[in-house]
Formats: sequence, C-alpha cells, structure tokens
Amino acid sequence: MSSMLTNTANPRAAAMLISVIRHRIPVLRQLWDIFLGYDIACEIPRHLIKPHPHGIVLHNHVVLGNNVVLMQQSTIGVGTSGLGGIHIRPHTKIGANAVVTKDVPPYAPADGYNHIILHNLSLAA
Repeated sequence: MSSMLTNTANPRAAAMLISVIRHRIPVLRQLWDIFLGYDIACEIPRHLIKPHPHGIVLHNHVVLGNNVVLMQQSTIGVGTSGLGGIHIRPHTKIGANAVVTKDVPPYAPADGYNHIILHNLSLAA
C-alpha cells in the first residue's frame, strides 16, 4: 500500500466537495462545479482521497472502493469499477466499463481489465 493511502487526509476544499455531493445540495454543488472544474455523476465512497480535487470527471455508474486516491485532471468512464486501495494519478483517462485493481500511472490511459497503456505517453508541456 502506498504511503499516500496511509498518511493522506483530504484538504478542506475536497472535504467540502465530498460533503456537498453526498448531501445533494444543488446550489452549492453548482458553485463547486465552477470553482473546481469537476463533474461527478456517481456515488462517492466513504473514504475517497482527493488531495487535488481539480478537473475530476466521474461518469454515471462508476463504482470506487474505499481508500482510492484520485488525483487532479482524471477522467473515469461510465460503468468503471475501481477496487479499494488504488492510486489514480494525475491526467489519467480510464475507459468505460473498465475494471481497475492496481495503480494507474500519470498520463496513462486504461481500459478493459487492468489494461494500462504505457507506450506513447505524451508529457506535453
């Protein structure tokens, strides 16, 4: 298990975002949408760790386990399952209906069952 999972607490902005999403407060949710540039259309697990909650997109029917670390600029497609204890790094794109049970590196697309594409990674400035 990475040290990120054992010693990380959500920053205040992420904690407030999670609370607004769970309690379904429409006006506050729209303000957080604009402020943080996120789009979350699924249920949030009890222990989701978001150290940098900017630019995150979680489509419908995404299922995340507890202790998932979700970094900024990540997109997770419809019907994706992410089991607990994984780290989804910045700028990651996970395709629809994927099953992810291990860490996904930065800028790496993933689809299917743990099919993480590591070649042709572009770290454009």
